[in-house]
Amino acid sequence: MERACRVAIDAQGAVAALNAAGQRLLGCAGVDPGAVIGRACRVALAAQPVVAERLLEALDGAERPSRAELTLSPQGDRPALTIGYTIAAVRDPAGAVAGAVLQFRDLTPYERNAEQERLRERHR
Repeated sequence: MERACRVAIDAQGAVAALNAAGQRLLGCAGVDPGAVIGRACRVALAAQPVVAERLLEALDGAERPSRAELTLSPQGDRPALTIGYTIAAVRDPAGAVAGAVLQFRDLTPYERNAEQERLRERHR
């Protein structure tokens, strides 16, 4: 099972953390992490603008659904992927919003298994 992907931004919207699995799925694979960290998330995650928007929206500190899905844009020869994600504001000790974190996983293998099961059921 692939490990969870994570991306976090600070209160100004700059990328504060992005793990290797997240880099790969978000189209930043092969990019030096130092070139991503500290950059505005809209710039660093330009290949996946919907992810940047979700992160920036979370800076309002409002409660978000515990789980949601979205479709990532195709990258090169890779088709669009569906990810399942959770997102939350990160708060400092005083309770002020200090950033946001998005944790996600590629749901494509699960969707493929579900489709294969539906096809098997249809042929019974």
